[in-house]
Amino acid sequence: MFIIAKGRPVKKDADVAVVTQDMLRSIRDETTKKPSRQAAVIDRNEIEKMKQRTKIETAEMIKEQAKLSTQMRDTKLADSNARKARMQAMDRERANKVPPTDIEQSNRNKDVGILSKAQSQLDEELDDVKHMNQMVLYSKVVTIRDKQLNENKQLEAEWIEE
Repeated sequence: MFIIAKGRPVKKDADVAVVTQDMLRSIRDETTKKPSRQAAVIDRNEIEKMKQRTKIETAEMIKEQAKLSTQMRDTKLADSNARKARMQAMDRERANKVPPTDIEQSNRNKDVGILSKAQSQLDEELDDVKHMNQMVLYSKVVTIRDKQLNENKQLEAEWIEE
């Protein structure tokens, strides 16, 4: 890219470039008379707009932006988790305050009955429980047999009496 200074091109690396108003007028006249792809006139407003739209980011700026976005995401996640925990706690409190319906109560009773029955069946499988049940059954049999013997003696005594 070259800058025109005093009628001769100057390289971009040059320190000073002076362009007179006469030169600008002649450039404008040339561009309006016969448009060229090599030269263009840009207003100051357009240059400012271009500068504003152009955003140059360094590697540090990109890293900083990424760090900020991760921090923001982490804070949003933490806020979300706190809000979720609060809502769950409020839901549990509400569930505890509301009395159960008849259907829920009957389901709970049924569940408790099934659990107690299952527990008693498990208890029956233990050897000590089996032995105690056997002893209880034997005592019932002996009691019934004793009653039957007493009844037979009474019947025999009544028969003899008759």
